[in-house]
Amino acid sequence: MPTICVLGATGVGKGSTLNSCFQCDKFSTSCLFASDTIKPASLLLPWRGTGTLLRGVDLCGFSDSEGRDSGFIETMVAYLKEEVKFVGCFLLLLNSQEPRVGMHLKDMLVALKSVFGVPFMKNVMVGFTRFDYTKRGGIMRRGVTKEALMANVNGLLRSLLGHDHDCACVFLDNTVNMLSAEELQELYGDELAHVTGAFEEALEAIRRAAVGNAPFQCADIESTLAERDVGRDMIEREQAAIALGEAAVEALEEMWADLPTQEPSILESELQDAAQAARERLYQQLAAKTKPDLEPVMASVLDSYDGSVVSKVASLLFENRSAASSANRSLRVRLAEDYTAYIGEQSSAATTPHERYDAIYCRYHNVVVDFISSCRGGPLAWQPFLKLQEQLRMQQCAAREQLFRQDLVDGKELPPISPIVKEPKELALLLGPQAAPGWLQAADTD
Repeated sequence: MPTICVLGATGVGKGSTLNSCFQCDKFSTSCLFASDTIKPASLLLPWRGTGTLLRGVDLCGFSDSEGRDSGFIETMVAYLKEEVKFVGCFLLLLNSQEPRVGMHLKDMLVALKSVFGVPFMKNVMVGFTRFDYTKRGGIMRRGVTKEALMANVNGLLRSLLGHDHDCACVFLDNTVNMLSAEELQELYGDELAHVTGAFEEALEAIRRAAVGNAPFQCADIESTLAERDVGRDMIEREQAAIALGEAAVEALEEMWADLPTQEPSILESELQDAAQAARERLYQQLAAKTKPDLEPVMASVLDSYDGSVVSKVASLLFENRSAASSANRSLRVRLAEDYTAYIGEQSSAATTPHERYDAIYCRYHNVVVDFISSCRGGPLAWQPFLKLQEQLRMQQCAAREQLFRQDLVDGKELPPISPIVKEPKELALLLGPQAAPGWLQAADTD
């Protein structure tokens, strides 16, 4: 007897699709894990209500909503072997609005392949449910075409299961079967003929697959127990691999919790080196958990790790810049205030105006050294340093005018103002090798 067996996550529309195939309401549309016993359904019915007899098999949902998926795999395999025995078309249903193969569905497919072998995939057809055939539906999909959906899912299935062909695909909107003629006319209007035609074409493709494919012999399964153990082991190893990736990211975050503010290129290099070393350790750990049959899981975990690292490094560099900016601003304000206070002290010193000004002039150099030795973030300090020089020179100029007011009136030449330093290398020469930090030699202050 030609047989259609639907597979898919809970809520994807397995019961609704079988009801559409047989134009009935005999298959449950809410086959959830509501009890400890999973009861697949198998019915022999006329195609579209009036055609030749076909068998429809609903294995219920696969989502581990209550942690029972390992038991489901065992029950499913036993049912296929002992009750169904052969299948013309395994119809793998995916929600077209979210066409991804979830982790638990991946486990089921890999487990089936492990027991049935790669030939199992020759009888698989992919069905995209909740597919809107109308022009509005095409616009709402924002350019995601049927071809793109088919290519994406088939690429994932080939990578996951190792077969060398594309599975045929159909696109279904089961509301066409659920509504009355009047409701369909009101809903679709001028597009009704196109919608119903597309729906009937999809159902006919399913019928042809069920009738035309060489039946897959489920009775050839070697061992239900072996399949159950494979499924459980793969689930546990996949979960362990995901946990390793999460732990690696958490370990980096803990290591980077209290980083000192430092020069950007040095900080970025240190972060990348630490992340790469952690990635290599993670790779070795994942290889032991996932090879050879869960390599897509390893790739997914590593991709997730890389994405988390990129985001975290960018965040830390931003925080480093912000911390340096705040620290350098506070340092500039404090040193400028100290210089003002020092000038005030010199104004009342019992020395000549030239001696007092010389002290103020020399103090300028000391303030510069203090800033460079205490600033944060290397090149991030350069702009605050330029602003500090302007402030110090303005204070120094005001002090000179106060001390040499009469000379200024008489037109006499006044002592020089400390020169402003505009280039890091110039400052490095001025400070000398003992006081100049290394970043001054090659700083990019743009």
